[in-house]
Amino acid sequence: MRCGLEGNIVDHIVPSEDDWEDRLDVDNLETLCQRCHNLKTRREWIKKNKGRERAMHIHIVVGYPASGKSTYVARHMTSHDLIYDYDLLTSSLDGSMLNVLNTTDVEANNRMIHKHNIDVNDYVQIIYEMLLRKIKSEKTFENVWLIMTKPDDRLLTLLSSNNVEWLMLDTSKEECISRLHKQHRDTTDSYKIMNDVDRLIDELDLEIKKVKTN
Repeated sequence: MRCGLEGNIVDHIVPSEDDWEDRLDVDNLETLCQRCHNLKTRREWIKKNKGRERAMHIHIVVGYPASGKSTYVARHMTSHDLIYDYDLLTSSLDGSMLNVLNTTDVEANNRMIHKHNIDVNDYVQIIYEMLLRKIKSEKTFENVWLIMTKPDDRLLTLLSSNNVEWLMLDTSKEECISRLHKQHRDTTDSYKIMNDVDRLIDELDLEIKKVKTN
């Protein structure tokens, strides 16, 4: 049982219509509650039907700190998109976002969003890995936006069969440092991080499309 509630439905892990021969195989059976069964059935229907008609585009947005990645996505997203933003997800999990919602101080907001609780990272990574598994096999959304600072080499193989576009904000290192100072954010390791971004792009031989925030 997935949710911890008492199960009352015997479900085929692989639907019978996909594998009729295994419909009576006990290893292909599981016990689910009504709610979990309904959710699983809906996911299977979406995977089989909506995916046939929708060509989901995946945009991986990388770049230097304060280069404008989230701003770019906000300006180009459509009404049926999925967005993974490491900074915003982390700030929502460690409570920083709650503080942001309760203050109008822009500089304080920027500091809180980017001040991470390192213990939260494991949970952010779990969500990230679950999201990748889902988008690898389904085409539920029009667009998926993955916002991160450094390129993740796992994406080259995990999403190799998908329609993937790599984007990088065309913002200079000097401009990013200036923005970080204005936001009162720590710039101690900023140039190292920026150089790591450049190095990874070269090592992975990525075809990066340079874009502007406006």
